[in-house]
Parts: sequence; structure tokens; C-alpha cells
Amino acid sequence: MVAAENPWGAIATAIGGSHVSVTSILSDPTADPHSYSASASSAAAVANASVVLQNGLGYDDFMNQLLGTGSTKSRIVVTASTAMGITEANANPHLWYAVEEVPKMASAITRAFSKADPTHKSDYERNATLFVQSLSPLISSIHAIAAQRHGTPVAQTERVAQYLLQESGLRIASPAGFAASIENGSEPNAADSQSMSSVITKNEIAVLVYNLQASSSTTQTVRTMARSHGIPVVGVTETVVPAHLSYASWQGAQIQQLVHALKVTT
Repeated sequence: MVAAENPWGAIATAIGGSHVSVTSILSDPTADPHSYSASASSAAAVANASVVLQNGLGYDDFMNQLLGTGSTKSRIVVTASTAMGITEANANPHLWYAVEEVPKMASAITRAFSKADPTHKSDYERNATLFVQSLSPLISSIHAIAAQRHGTPVAQTERVAQYLLQESGLRIASPAGFAASIENGSEPNAADSQSMSSVITKNEIAVLVYNLQASSSTTQTVRTMARSHGIPVVGVTETVVPAHLSYASWQGAQIQQLVHALKVTT
């Protein structure tokens, strides 16, 4: 099977176990996922897959081309945005950060594997149960942040971890336009840049959440400014890094960074 992004691939690995071979297209820890172009090897992998996982919401539009060419075999396509019920126009596409909603995608993956390989349905269902159980410590930490730091203002260079921040009850105090510009590969306008600088220099935020995989001179300046004002910086990634980690291990480590930065007791 093929996953467009390796967070979904990591979940598929947990559910599929030894019965499924998973190829993730977006998995390079040094690459900016927004600038990815489909390759011949990716096209071949998708053409031969029985199950394909994609994100949707415009994040992996390259999958439209890959799914439309080179295969005559039937395959099951699971779209995370549909499975998780997040389909609004302009919705944040970083769905694997909606930790409390991820079990919906796990259920969709389980159904897809069970349909493609009915012989091992009970194994997939058992593995899915174990996967969801592995999220319990993460969700407990999210709830602890929400209980102890609800409404605490934070800033972000992009919307990468925004679902996690919202689930944690934190308030995004940085300008939405700044994050949108960085996400789209453009420079923020003067007003958004000034607003971002202001919340940092006036120490109006408790944490800066920084996308490590889409770093630029603009975001590096923001990070340096935050550190110079004693504001903790929590680095997050759009893909599972290192790629061999489980989803729970990768996401759990990032959540613990946030817990530590906010001085939350878990």
C-alpha cells in the first residue's frame, strides 16, 4: 500500500503489521512537503498499490495525477479529510495533528485493509485497537495542557500543529496571515510581520511553535527573536522524523516538548 504522507504511513504500518508493505511518498525529513513534485518511482508505487492513503484539502494534489495514470487494477483510496470529517474550504490540511480525531482515520484504514485482505481482518482490527490505545498517553497530556493552561497565548510560524494547539485549549495569538504566507511560500506582509514581532517583543506569548521543515530567513528571524526574549521554541515537523518512529512515539515526543515549555504537570 502507498501513503502520500508518512504520518498516515506510520499509522498504516501499525495497523497492517506483517501483512502490509507500506511505502510513504513524503518522508524526507530535510524536504519541504509543500514543494514536492511526483516522481516516476512514486507513480509506479501507486500504480501497484491495493490501498492508497491521501490527505486531501489541497495538501497532496500530486496524488490526483498519480491516481489517474498507470494502473488497471482495482484499489481502495482513503482520503483523510473525508474519513475525519474535516472538509471545509481552506481548512488546515495538517490533519495528523488532530490527535483526538486520528482514530477516525485509523478506522478507515482498518476497513480498507480488511476489504483488500479479508483473510487478515481480525489482525487488522486487533492492531487498530492497540494503535488507538497507544494514543491514550498523548491525549492525557493534551487534556492536562487544556486543564492547566487553557487560553494561554502562543504563536506559530505555520499552521502545522494548530489542531494540536487547539485541542490543548491554547490561544493562537500570532497573525493568521503570517502563517498563511509562510505556508504558501511567500513573504508575510508588513502588517503581519509587525504583529508577529509585537507579540514576541512584548512577551505576549508563552511559546513559539516553529516548523523545522519549512525554515526560511523570515522564520529564522522570528525564532531568534523569540529566544532572545526568553520565549521557549517548540520545533515540529510535517512528517514523522526519524521516519522509522511510530506515530505515537513521534507525536508523543512533540507533545512532551509542549508540556515542558508550558510547565504543565502530567
